[in-house]
Amino acid sequence: MNVQKIREEIKQLERKIEVLQVRINEIQQACDHHFIGDAYYETCSKCNKVNVLYYYWFTTKSPRKETDMLP
Repeated sequence: MNVQKIREEIKQLERKIEVLQVRINEIQQACDHHFIGDAYYETCSKCNKVNVLYYYWFTTKSPRKETDMLP
């Protein structure tokens, strides 16, 4: 398999992933959610949608500029 064929296969798979992500969003929007979780997040037992309820900043120093926040 040459590089061009691999790249074309990657593009096809990326398009399929996009279609599947749209389908997931449609299913989750139509779902009659039943959330189970704790103080940090909850997950729908029917469609696996996750709601984050609590965010925690995992650093001891606060960033001084926007670029400090980048990974």
